Amino acid sequence: MLSYLFPKHPNRRRIKIGAIAKDEAPYLIDWVFHHFYFGFDEIEIRINNTSDNSVAVLQALQTVYGEKLRWQVDDDLLEQCQKKGKSFQKAAYAEMLNRARGDFSHLLFIDIDEFWTPADLTTDIHRFVTSFGRPDDVGAIAFRWFYDAPDASTPAFAPLFSRATTLFRDPHVKTLYSLAHRPHGVMCHGGFLRSGQHYLASGARFDETSSDQQQVHRSVISKTQMAQYGDNLDRAFVLHRAHRSETEYLASLLRNRPYRGRTHEDVPLKTNRNGFVQTRENRLDFTPPTDALAEYSKAREELLARLPARLIREAKQSAMRRAAQLIRMLTEQPVLLKEYAYLFEGVSREPIRSAIEAINRDRVHGHIDEVLREGEQVRVRGWFYQHQAPLPAELFQLNRQAPTAISVEPRPDVCNAHAAAPVDCGVVLHFAAPIDETETPTLTAGEQPFLLTDLAPKPARRWMFARSA
Repeated sequence: MLSYLFPKHPNRRRIKIGAIAKDEAPYLIDWVFHHFYFGFDEIEIRINNTSDNSVAVLQALQTVYGEKLRWQVDDDLLEQCQKKGKSFQKAAYAEMLNRARGDFSHLLFIDIDEFWTPADLTTDIHRFVTSFGRPDDVGAIAFRWFYDAPDASTPAFAPLFSRATTLFRDPHVKTLYSLAHRPHGVMCHGGFLRSGQHYLASGARFDETSSDQQQVHRSVISKTQMAQYGDNLDRAFVLHRAHRSETEYLASLLRNRPYRGRTHEDVPLKTNRNGFVQTRENRLDFTPPTDALAEYSKAREELLARLPARLIREAKQSAMRRAAQLIRMLTEQPVLLKEYAYLFEGVSREPIRSAIEAINRDRVHGHIDEVLREGEQVRVRGWFYQHQAPLPAELFQLNRQAPTAISVEPRPDVCNAHAAAPVDCGVVLHFAAPIDETETPTLTAGEQPFLLTDLAPKPARRWMFARSA
């Protein structure tokens, strides 16, 4: 039994958070406060490619928290990774992981818009870990992701919690690792262990399915476990503030993702967002206990009172300037709106709203769920719609071959996720002609191509398609 992971003396268990941050000055105060409030022993932040006053904010926070808060500007490492075509995030995580070994028992990697949160708003991270049980084989605890509901009425820079906060559950997780079980290859949502088992915060074992995302990386939970837990919150979860207010959402899109040699000029926008749209599924209301919320809010206000008001004001202004900069960029480069239209779904700000409405009148929305090849027969299943109507059969082609048969099926799951989708947008397409293997297999829906990414010509193999941008 690894008793030193769950010692009787609390000083022997030390739990750390690691994060990387770019242009996050308006949010560092709340994020740092939140995690020290819930008992984390050390926070390490790697600043990179930043133009706002993040450094000044961290310096001010360090006068309050001392050496418990560690940070450094990591532009040199970022430049090295870009030159070598490597992931800066993985490199920074690896350095923080190595630094934590020997001094800490557990390590959690999360982003500045993610908050480890106990459902009772009282239990700290140490009490959670102590009460988890099974100390001898717990190598990792995965916390389910719940993200904030986009709402145009949300004021800019609103506090994290209100009396009732609407959340949406998501299959992604963020993972707390026991360093005694030697985690390695740690990525954004998951990683690998040399010993020990992966658990969910509920206490259940991480469901292993045929998907690499569950079986290997453990970055998302399975559909079975999503259905099993329904809309219930675990005792602790990760609240992902991906949206905040509409202005802040727009500002966040300029914090592009430097990954494997890409630069701001290559990918000018943060592309891993899905718009400012509420879906009709997976939503629930989180109502923190009144007394616990009052204590949390009081402690937050006490911290804010100790920090220079000018510093906080300047941090917020930097986000407002980025939002204005984005709107100017979209006006000057309208091609960005067409290429990244999905990022701006649901935005009410003009001229973005009108431009997206015009684009959507001609755009085909769709996704291929599966393709089965059986001899010379090819069957494609997916969903497609345009202009709030299903796509006609004559608009489908697979490498210039028209379908020999098409059947329509209801897709209420698509309607729940996409407000503009008609219920009968599901299709099953049949193609009789063999695919010319000298060409990249491509399904064309209207004028929108959907490309086959697995080119291996193996009968009865499930082919996965990538959604066209």
